Amino acid sequence: MQSPSISQHYANLPPLLHTQIAPIPVEAPTLVIGNDKLAASLGISREWLHGEEALKLLSGNEAALHGKPLAMAYAGHQFGGFNPSLGDGRAMLLGDVLGVDGQTYELHLKGTGPTVYSRSIAESVARPSAPRE
Repeated sequence: MQSPSISQHYANLPPLLHTQIAPIPVEAPTLVIGNDKLAASLGISREWLHGEEALKLLSGNEAALHGKPLAMAYAGHQFGGFNPSLGDGRAMLLGDVLGVDGQTYELHLKGTGPTVYSRSIAESVARPSAPRE
């Protein structure tokens, strides 16, 4: 059973670019779908992906051995103006995985609970958007 070798290179960047954070544990997680083809391209066995260790890692209930979960910071334009303090509001980077092609891929979780970059509940409600005139 081949588990992914996860490292965390982004954590070596200046702290201005990220905040280390732990995901909120999930009670009784279950695997709904596993992408065996993607796992194979990352050097991850099907057995691991559909096993208990993967379920713990991919639900956010357990950090990878060498991973340091963190929320990434970034800047950009939002609501018509520049915002220097955007970031992963409800997502986190678990770490880096080396694919069988020799490329490095980032492993992220979405919906892991609020981070320091989260907007308030009122702002994070999904709503339809209309084109500006």
